[in-house]
Amino acid sequence: MVLFLRIDTRTIGKAEKEHWVQSWQRFAKKVSLASDDNLLPYLIGLAIGIARNDDFLIECSGSELRKGCQEQGIDFRSAIGELEAVVIFMKAAVSKNRIVDKIDKLFE
Repeated sequence: MVLFLRIDTRTIGKAEKEHWVQSWQRFAKKVSLASDDNLLPYLIGLAIGIARNDDFLIECSGSELRKGCQEQGIDFRSAIGELEAVVIFMKAAVSKNRIVDKIDKLFE
């Protein structure tokens, strides 16, 4: 998760971006082996990319996810449809976390 939360790939140089991609690939391999699911890291990456509106993460994870779905005979649109609910939940959770303190101050 640090790979996603600590770096904005839109604002870094080529060498740093390549290092980030290599780190991502190591992370994805570990997640895939632990979960026995090669598509899981790309689902995670795509969800975070969409939630952050990060074109690089969306493209990087989305293209790998599409390829993996095709190889496994999984309907890509169905996989993305399931993911949409996760992203909406992620965005709602973040939004609520940002406003709770402000609302609580109204009642002090």
